[in-house]
Amino acid sequence: MPQALRLRLSYPRRCGRTVEVRLYPTYVEVRDEGRPIARHERCYQRNQQVLDLEHYFDVLERKPGALIRSKPLAAWRARRLWLESYDLLLEALIGRHGKQSGTRQMIQVISLVREHGHERVRAASGRSPESGRSDAAAIRYLAEAAELTHARSAIIELSGLQQFERPSPAITNYDGLLSQEVAP
Repeated sequence: MPQALRLRLSYPRRCGRTVEVRLYPTYVEVRDEGRPIARHERCYQRNQQVLDLEHYFDVLERKPGALIRSKPLAAWRARRLWLESYDLLLEALIGRHGKQSGTRQMIQVISLVREHGHERVRAASGRSPESGRSDAAAIRYLAEAAELTHARSAIIELSGLQQFERPSPAITNYDGLLSQEVAP
């Protein structure tokens, strides 16, 4: 007789939706309407919760006070995804913007992980406090700055542009028009 499988996984969707869970030897994948929405390392221990802070960003934006003591944050700390520099940044944000707004800005900072990955967000948030910039917009800019590099302009051979040269227009005839009076 097959045993019922009980999983406690986080995924970024509202409660009450039916999702598909696929078990693989090394990971578990959660799918919604055929599209993967979450992926966790497989846990073989009983009664374990596998939580990922990324799946709670939307909820935390509405309720920022839940971040500090949340289980997903503890899981990030255990996996060393939440570094000491994040704690320093959170303190700086709270000091500058107040507890609720500062925590909300920290959630905006860590939500950049979805788009830019952990390494780029760590680098951007690590540079921010010492440069005196303690807000989510500055860190977002630093995270996106790598994509803002301008391509070097190509060297143009000027001899090919000579065909487009034209003499400067003579405007002395127009000056004569200015001295004439206009009849009503």
